[in-house]
This record gives sequence, structure tokens and C-alpha cells, in this order.
Amino acid sequence: MVSCYLSFLVSARVFESGFRQSFLVGWDSTLKNVLGDRTDRMRWRAFFFLNPDKATSRKETYGFKSSKPTPFIPELKAFEDDMYDMISNIKTKPVKSNFQDNLHEDIRTINKSEHIYVPADKTRNYYKVSKEQYNELLNTSTTKAYKKAPQNTYENINCEAREIASDLDLDDRIETMAERHAFITLKDHKDNFANKPTCRLINPAKSELGLISKQKLENIITKVKMATKVNQWKSTNDVIGWFNEIKSKQNATFMIFDIVDYYPSISPDLLTKAINFAREYTTISAEDEAIILHSRKSLLFTNNKTWIKRKTTAQNPFDVPMGSYDGAEICELVGLYINICYSGQVQCWPIPG
Repeated sequence: MVSCYLSFLVSARVFESGFRQSFLVGWDSTLKNVLGDRTDRMRWRAFFFLNPDKATSRKETYGFKSSKPTPFIPELKAFEDDMYDMISNIKTKPVKSNFQDNLHEDIRTINKSEHIYVPADKTRNYYKVSKEQYNELLNTSTTKAYKKAPQNTYENINCEAREIASDLDLDDRIETMAERHAFITLKDHKDNFANKPTCRLINPAKSELGLISKQKLENIITKVKMATKVNQWKSTNDVIGWFNEIKSKQNATFMIFDIVDYYPSISPDLLTKAINFAREYTTISAEDEAIILHSRKSLLFTNNKTWIKRKTTAQNPFDVPMGSYDGAEICELVGLYINICYSGQVQCWPIPG
């Protein structure tokens, strides 16, 4: 009975997500990887369905997966075997396609190239850049806003994160900060781009506590918006819908302003003020604030070097980097604070610039 129910649940999702990737990496490996993830979920569901006495009280995990091995469910074995056999028995035949031939040729050209293909910041363009020029642009963007971090800064941040994860009873689920190297995108929408290219520095190294901070900030922002009735949109369609509802447009005026380097310009003092402002409309515990502020302790890695933001210390390397889990929510909260405290009832549409 369990197998019949789960077969209907899984079949569409496995093939919907698996087929999207299979054309580039092959049927067998892609579909089996997708199926493995679904199988783990089915086993846990079936385990607690068949053993309701072993279901413990659910704790808040914020979406982090359990490190416990997936239990084997004998009732699912026949179903799993049939699924894997079905994938193994899929047969394909070569099809002549000029588009795919061109695609493979482009891939071979890119792989053999000694240049680096750099994505644009707000368009779908890619630019072929020499290694020397790329490293120069990356180094310029890094040293403009960052300085070298003292020794043990990385270890100290991970140690503090471990203590917070332990207090949340999630230390067996949350990983330490990975040393992912920063990269740049090119701002080809800026003036004089061809002669003086500018970049956006993306920092993929981030604490996984930022995922918890993101969820807490989303809840805070929702309650503040409901209490203040301030419009702060995230999509073009929302703005158009609001604009179409405005009456007597000829009597209204648009005011546009651009905050240069909005993300990196947010300071610890400004964020603290924004959090205290939000406390007027919702409850923010000391634990929640500690998680939000710890997630701001950020490091940047390039060329086997560790960097922290200028005008910060090793004890508090505060930063709101592009690419952080909760960076957009931090900007949204600060935007609400600025709108209400300094600008009155201003309709806001934040765009990273």
C-alpha cells in the first residue's frame, strides 16, 4: 500500500527534474542522482508511517537536513528496484541537431580557451577576458573594500558559529564556513564600460547560520510591513500594478535616487538601529539578534588569502556581501527603516546597484 501511494507521488517529480538535466550529462547518472534524493525522503516518510511510536517531537531545523543515515524499508525494496531498473533500461538513439552540434563546439572552444569568460552583472552577456586582466580587476575590487585578515579569524568565526548551532541543537546539521573564492561580474550597463570597466565583487563564502538569519528576517520584515503599511516591492509586476491604481497621475511626481554600493555601505550601527526600529512592531529576541549579527561576520577568499572589510576588526568583521544568504533581507529591513524614519511614506522599489 505504501509503495503504490509513493509511486504516484514520485514518478512525475523524478522525471520532471531529471529530464531537464539529462541532455547534458547522460540519462543514467542524472536520473539516479535525482532518484536517490527522492528515495531518501520516501524512506523517512515510510519509516515514521510504519513506526509512529518512534516519531519524536519535531524541533525547528530551519531546513537543515539530518546527518542520520536513511533507514532501510523492506516494504519499499521492490518499488525502488523497479525504479532503478526502469532507468537502466532507458534506450536513446543519436539525433542530428545543428543546434546541439554548435553547442558542443562552443563548449569545446570554451574549455580549450586560455581566457576567462566573465558574466555581466545585469544582462545575459559574457565577456572573454585574459587571466591577467581578470586578476587585475579582481584584485582592484578586493583591495578597494577589503584588507587582509589577521590569523585565526576564520577559526574564531567558526568557533562562535558552532556555539550558536549547539544552542539551537543543530550542531550535527550545520557545516562550517566553506572557503569559497570570490569572483566578479562586469557592470556593462554603466557608462564608459568599454574604456573603464567596473565590477561587482561576489562573495560566495558564507556562514550557514545565514539561512536561519534569512528566515528570521523574513518574518520580521513581514510584520513590520503589515504594521506600517509601507509599500516595498520586489518585482516589476507589483510596481506596475500599483502604478495602474494611482488616480490623477498628472498630479504625482516620481523621485528616483540611487544608493551607490548599497550592500557594502550598511554599517553595524545602521543595522542595529534598523533592528531596534523593527522592535517597535514585532518581538525580536536577543537570540535572534545574535544570529543576525553573527551572520554579518564575513570573510572573503581570493588567491589563497583571507580578507575582511576595511574599517572592521578581526573580532567583528562586519559585512553585507553580495551573495550572502540573507543580504537581500538585510537591505530590505534597512530600507524600511530609512523610508519610515527619514522619508515618511515613500513608495520604495529597492534595486541593487
